[in-house]
Amino acid sequence: PLEGLVMATRAGDVDPGLIAFLSQREDLEKVLNYESGLKGLSGHSDMAELIKTDRESVDIYCYRAQKYIGAYIAALGGLDVLVFSGGVGENAPFIRKELCPSWFGAQMDASLNKKVCNIEAGESFLVSSKNSSIKIYVVGSNENQMIALHAEKALRNSKRY
Repeated sequence: PLEGLVMATRAGDVDPGLIAFLSQREDLEKVLNYESGLKGLSGHSDMAELIKTDRESVDIYCYRAQKYIGAYIAALGGLDVLVFSGGVGENAPFIRKELCPSWFGAQMDASLNKKVCNIEAGESFLVSSKNSSIKIYVVGSNENQMIALHAEKALRNSKRY
């Protein structure tokens, strides 16, 4: 789960040279999984706190997320819908706004975007403006519940149980 975006405590994509440098540490896996990412950059892993206190870390997060959005737009040949979910996606209107530059046709409705926070799992809200060429949604999730449901299904389908 380390590849990809800088996360709260996980490194995301890193230069391979960093691994060579860090390989001298016996706790390399712990460092990459629990002490890197936003926490490694700033000492904090809470995005709401960082938005108030450490714009440099937030800017790095947004830069990396925009790279991924752009890469997926290129790989898919365009974009119809952009969905924000999970902790930051559901609760950080500032980050959602930053991740929707107009160059790919996204136009956020600022008032709708500011209203959507702390939503329930399964709820979805359209936050794009009427002039946006893509639809932008915020979708509530419950990752722990989904993991439990999939684990239960796997157990039910297993011949061992």
